[in-house]
Parts: sequence; structure tokens; C-alpha cells
Amino acid sequence: MVETKAQQHKHTDFDESTLKSLKERKKQLESGYIENIDKLPKYEQIMEQRIRPSYPSPVKEQKRDENFENLVHQSLEHIFKLKHKSVENCFLGNPERWLNSEEDIVKRRGMAEVPKDPIPPSEIIEKLIPYFNGLVDVATPSAMENVNPPSSSAAVIASMFGNLFNASILEDDEAWNVVNTEIESIGMVSKLIGWDAEKTNGVFTFGGTGNYLYGIKAGLARVLGQDYRWKGLRENCKFIASDVGHYCKYSVADWTGLGMDNVALVKIKDDNSMDTNDLRKRLQDVHEKGEKVVAIVATIGTTDAFGIDDVEEIAKIRDNFVKENNLDYKPFVYCDSVIGWVWLFFKDYDFEKNPLEIDTKEILPSIKNTLGKVSKMRFADACGIDFHKTGFCHYNCSCIIFRDGKEFIDLLKRPSNMAQYLYHYSIYHPGEYTLECSRTASYSLAAWATLHTFGVTGYQAMVAHLLSVQNALRHELNSRQNIVVVNMDDSGFVTLFRCYPEGVDAKKKYKEEFENGTEKELKDTNDFNQEIANHLFMYRVHEKGPALSFTSKFRESKSNNPYPIAAIKIFPMSPYSNAEVMKLDVIPFIERAIKEVGKDHKKKRQVEEQKQHPTWLYPRFKLIPK
Repeated sequence: MVETKAQQHKHTDFDESTLKSLKERKKQLESGYIENIDKLPKYEQIMEQRIRPSYPSPVKEQKRDENFENLVHQSLEHIFKLKHKSVENCFLGNPERWLNSEEDIVKRRGMAEVPKDPIPPSEIIEKLIPYFNGLVDVATPSAMENVNPPSSSAAVIASMFGNLFNASILEDDEAWNVVNTEIESIGMVSKLIGWDAEKTNGVFTFGGTGNYLYGIKAGLARVLGQDYRWKGLRENCKFIASDVGHYCKYSVADWTGLGMDNVALVKIKDDNSMDTNDLRKRLQDVHEKGEKVVAIVATIGTTDAFGIDDVEEIAKIRDNFVKENNLDYKPFVYCDSVIGWVWLFFKDYDFEKNPLEIDTKEILPSIKNTLGKVSKMRFADACGIDFHKTGFCHYNCSCIIFRDGKEFIDLLKRPSNMAQYLYHYSIYHPGEYTLECSRTASYSLAAWATLHTFGVTGYQAMVAHLLSVQNALRHELNSRQNIVVVNMDDSGFVTLFRCYPEGVDAKKKYKEEFENGTEKELKDTNDFNQEIANHLFMYRVHEKGPALSFTSKFRESKSNNPYPIAAIKIFPMSPYSNAEVMKLDVIPFIERAIKEVGKDHKKKRQVEEQKQHPTWLYPRFKLIPK
């Protein structure tokens, strides 16, 4: 290889012998072969023999590249051995737990030691594999605990590329062209929302809570001004959210310094959406107390019951609130759309011609109705998007998008000289206004790959498929006398249901409980369903049962003394989900659990509570027989 003039120039400080020696040493380091290694200092021997072989080669070198490729291939072979041949098993390997009490956590932490000497990568992987025993494989059709999908192959590999080269999207000087996966992904979703992609801006962050945190932080900066960012909170403030909005509202209130008592909750309507009349009252209440409203959080698809708030109406109420009270500030409207956003892919769908041949009796009308509500996201100031939920990607993969990209930067940007060693050669430098100083490119790489994996029609197909599974499941459950689907009118993927002892008319009983139920009645039914959920958990671990979940409050009753209504939750998210699995591998376990719990579940509970670790209170503590 012929050296450039610049390369020749930088060698002029060395004599010929030294230069030759340095070049030879460099060549040996690049090739991975060093002569007379035993003559090197001990630490250099460790570097050469143990540390460098643990890393991919920094240059194109066939042998070392093949070593890394083989390691990846062998590692996948090992982890794939934990898969089961039958889709009935929703977990990997052996489900026996290592943690069976709180004491085990302490012991585990205490026994951990850093190894004295380096361990080869292949041995590390072999040592790591057992940790995946019992992990739920969310790709299996019977894994339906939460809004937790499997990831596409392209997304996994794209994310791996980001990790392989440790790409950081702090600025484009560090990640170079890779930052365009963030810029382009934000642009694609901006257009879905209905915004001008050239005027928006946004960033990928660590999850839905991160999105929410950005939204409230922007509200604080908008309402209190830049002075607040230097001197801190000096005024009494609140933000307003739905009663059934995600619980991260309390985390955000806590971490921003607002305080969890300063989340003003709005009641919900029968369809689980925010009661806008109550919103008006909450706004006025806060104002009359001399406090400021920094933000209103609308939800597009609550986690449990898929409630969809009317963002257009909320924005109008906000504007009227400002005008009527002659305020000198304007509360920020953040849209927590991390679940419902995926319906936006139907914005240009021809519902008359129905090219994807979606069921026209129930599924297509449901999609059209939901789209009408979801499309109002465009009236928010910012929207949170979770690819690791209904974007069908892996953790973590979330982004927040601001309709006015300039305001986003103006509100949150810090002086460049705070990071005196950065941003000297970059055009794109979100690190000046992001919460994170370290931000992996794996987020946006995975999202970009996922958007290209699905395309518009792929997302449309996925939504239609999961809704068809949900629809079949709901009808199957509701056909049982002692089971009632409590979110039958909601249009999301999730199904919530309550079970009653055999012989009970569940639809009639639930209606009575919901409208006039006493605390005792509701608590008894909640406890009954908790015990059924406990049994279902055991079936999953011991008998190839499905992975379902339990929510202690999907909403409150409408009685004079509102009480939380609990429900069992089924959330199909895998492309391999199907109606047959629901009928053959889910419903039978539910019916069996109802029979086993029976009417005398209270007596059984009393017996369990006498144990050191009762399965009623601690269903996961039950040991697997060896």
C-alpha cells in the first residue's frame, strides 16, 4: 500500500530503525500475531492473549472476523436449544426460578464475585445461557401477559450493529450517517400523525416514561419560562391526566420535582376516555387555588382498557381555559400515544374497496372507528411513540415527537459551552437538548429497520390479524355463562375479563357490581379472580399453560363508593397468535382454574396464608419439584 504525503510527513521524527520497528509492531497488532510474546510485560501478554481476542477485529481480517462470526453462530445455537418444539410452552428451557424469596435476592447479590482472570467469550456465553431458563418467549402465541411483542430479525440485527460499533447519537460527529435513522424515523412518524415533517423534531429515548418525562419537562419550561431551568421550581404547579392513564405519571411527577401529589386526576367515561367536563372542572380548580397547569396529558390507548381521549377537544378546552382566565401562559398538551399510534397506518386506507379483505362485519368498522379517534393526535403539542409496544420491536425503542420542532429546542436546549469538548464539528447535535448525555443509536436503528420491515400494508395486516384474534377470543369467553368480558366495546388488542363461580350469571352480576356494587362484593370478586390468576400462573410454569396477567384496577366502579375493578388480562402481540390457540390452549385452562378455585376459595386462601410463603400472596414462590 502506497503511503500518502500526510503519512510520510508524520514519520519524519523517527530514524529508519525505529520507524521500521514501529511499523512491524503495528502490523503485528493488526494481524493479531505478535512474535516473542513471552518477552513482553505480563500485562501486555494478558492484553494480547486474553483481552484482544475477546473483541471483534478493528480491521478487515479474515481469521478474526470469522472467529467473531462463529462465536455469534455458536451462541445462537446454544440459546435456540432452550426453545421448545411445541408452541404450548411459552417459556425458554426449564422454568425453575432461582429467586424464591426476598432472602434469595440478598444471597444472590452477596455471592456474586468478579472473576480473577479473563474468561473466553465462548465460556461466558455458555455460563450465561442458563440465566434465560424460564424467560417468556414473547414470540410464542400463548405468551400474552402484556403489550410486549417479539422483534423482527432486521430490527435485532440493526440494533446489534449499533452495539457492535458502539454508535452514539449524541451528535453526528460521533455517529456520522447513522443519526439519519433517527431523523428519518421521526420524519416518517410525523407524516403519519399529520404534521409537517420538515417542521417537527424529536428524539429517541429510554421508553414511554422517557417520552412522558420530556412532555412534562417541556410543559414546565413553556409555562414557567427559562428562569425556572436555572433556579428550579418556585411556583406551585400541577399537570392533569386521566385517572386510568399510565402509572408513570407519578414517576414523572416525582423525578421532575413536581411531587406526586401534584398530579390532578380526571374522571373517565364509560368508554374509559377522559371525561372532558371533569377536565374543565380540574383546570378551574387548579387555577382558583393560584396554581399553574403546566401540562394536560391525553392518552391514545390506555394499557388495560384501551381508552382513547379526545385530543382535539382537550386542546380546545385548554385554549378556552387560557382565554377565559386571561392567562399569560399556555399549558402543554402531551399525547401519551405509545399504544394507539399504530392505527395511524390506516389513514389512507380505502375502507370502501378494502384491498386487504379485512372482515367487514366487526374488524373493519372497529378499525375505522378507532382511526377517527386516534387521528386527533395531531392536535397535541407532542406525541409519545413506543416501537417496543405496538411498533412490534424490542426494548428499548421509544421516541417523542414535537409538532413545533423549533419550540422543542428553544425550550430544552442548554448552552453549548456546558459540554466544552463536544459539538465542534457536528450539524446535528441533539445532545444539547436531550435528557441523556449517553444515547445509543440502537434505539433508532431498530425503529428504522422495523418501519421498513412492515411498511404501511404490513402494519395494516398486523393490526387486522391481532384484532381478529382478539375478536374470536372475546366471543369465546363471553359465550360462557360465568365469564364476562369487561371491555367488549374497546377496540384494542387487549381483552379483560372477570370470572365467577359456576352457576353465576356473570353478565348480570358484573352489571350489578359495576353500577351499585358494595366494597365487599367487589372485593370478593376481585379476590376470586386473583386466585384464578394465581392458578393460571402455576399452569404456565408446570403444565404448559398460557402466560396471562392480572390487573388489580382496570377502572373504578360507578357506585356511590367507587372501588377498583380487577380483571384478568390477555394481550396477544405475536404474529404467530391465532384464534385456534385461544380456543385450544387458553380457554380450557381458564375453565379449569374456575373449577379448582371453586366457591370455597376463601377457606383455601386462609390455609395458604398460614404458610411462610402462601401461594395466594406470593404465587411465584412455589418451588418446582425436582
